[in-house]
Amino acid sequence: MFKKLMIPVALWALTISAVVVADGLTCRTEQRTVVVDLNADGQPRYRVWNQPHPQSQKPDLQIVGGTHDFEGTGPCAHAVWSFEKGNTRYTVSGLGCTETTPPPGATGQLSVFVDDQFKQSWWCVSR
Repeated sequence: MFKKLMIPVALWALTISAVVVADGLTCRTEQRTVVVDLNADGQPRYRVWNQPHPQSQKPDLQIVGGTHDFEGTGPCAHAVWSFEKGNTRYTVSGLGCTETTPPPGATGQLSVFVDDQFKQSWWCVSR
């Protein structure tokens, strides 16, 4: 009986992973909009528009070439993208399980590290 349950769970996890990779992630904070997706060459791309710039304008920051991974298991599994520019690393993650309670409408988190030291993070919220 245990083996029969493992196959559907594994297939479900693969299906969710494929959807997340194809869709990327949009992170909206009070000060910026971040879009993580794949460019035409299939490379991860990080684009940021600081408020009040609309997404129809050129992004304020764009980084092409980053990493995409998954962390957690089961209901805590979530996608994590990481991009570097100079000594700064930007990490955008989907909503997994956290030690703190996310605000209502949270969809993920944006974090910034400088010289591998955590500097600040913001919740991504749907608007």
